[in-house]
Amino acid sequence: MAHTATFIGFGGVGARYPVATLAELGYYVLMPNIRGSSGYGIDYRMANYKDWGGGDYEDLVAGVRFVVEKYDLPKSRVGMLGWSYGGYLTALALTRSREWPDGIELNSVAIGGGIIDLISHTGTTDISRILRDSFGGYYWESDELRQFYEDRSPIYHVQNATAYTLICHGVDDPRVPISQAYQLHYALKTQWAGLVEKRLVAFVGYPKSGHIPSNADELIDMWNLNAYWFMNFLPNDGPPGQ
Repeated sequence: MAHTATFIGFGGVGARYPVATLAELGYYVLMPNIRGSSGYGIDYRMANYKDWGGGDYEDLVAGVRFVVEKYDLPKSRVGMLGWSYGGYLTALALTRSREWPDGIELNSVAIGGGIIDLISHTGTTDISRILRDSFGGYYWESDELRQFYEDRSPIYHVQNATAYTLICHGVDDPRVPISQAYQLHYALKTQWAGLVEKRLVAFVGYPKSGHIPSNADELIDMWNLNAYWFMNFLPNDGPPGQ
């Protein structure tokens, strides 16, 4: 029986992961067009306004549940990967997957260029006003906004993380600075250090890349590394996936 890998990403960002290779290796690959993404008009594009990590995340979970049930896949063998906003949602899933329905478990993740802390991100990204415009204000403008920023940030739920985690990030990323990746890596490494049943977190920075990796050598390394990650921590022992 093949295992499940889910993929989250938008537009050309999707090319940063070896999705077709994972399918050839026998994984079932889900590429959901969640609310807030493109292709269904302006209303759908704006459907996650003031709701990052809310309805779009629920769409993601619903998609995983659908694929697991439709193809009778093992509930404890789910992986996820995503870049940019997809990396943000993957990090959110990493820290919230204990809430998933029907006993579905997240086993392994790969996070690329993802936002980890919306509060620290506000002061370091080159597009801070997008956060203000997307959420209706900055976190310091009201207690409600600060609570929203914290609630929708993976770092404030990191104590719930259990999945094997690979983090990739461009060193010269101005959009989502590499400090976001540092925060997640340190938190996972520190809290997992004393566990009897060890969980692994790995972090790779790409010195020739910004927010969207484009260096050919680094892209090849990234593809190979992500395929290796899932083959080792979510090994597939079934027939070809879809």
